[in-house]
Amino acid sequence: MTGYEIKDRFIAGNVIEKAERIEAWMGDNPENERMPEVKQALEALKDAEPQRIAFGDLDFNFGERWIPTGVYAAYMSRLFDTEVKIALFRKHGRVFGGVRLPHHENHGRVSGEGVLPEL
Repeated sequence: MTGYEIKDRFIAGNVIEKAERIEAWMGDNPENERMPEVKQALEALKDAEPQRIAFGDLDFNFGERWIPTGVYAAYMSRLFDTEVKIALFRKHGRVFGGVRLPHHENHGRVSGEGVLPEL
């Protein structure tokens, strides 16, 4: 720990990571003369930590693009008891998704628009 930083800048950003780094430093430097100041800084960071969001309070929809397609494929493969492949593709700057159920070629393709490319 060297130097000083204004409070508004210090207690901003990833306060959890900053607190973890300070705790590690404290463990490595237990006899440091600046320990009272460091403890005060750690307390300020802990007070600024955001409240954890319970899983039940999260809201997301089936098909969110930040969830890997493999998660959906595994879920649907188990649900339909067959291998399911999922792909995202771009067409004219838009993202579309597609599902392929290999055992049901006549009815197994679903996509947002157009033909699903081979998976």
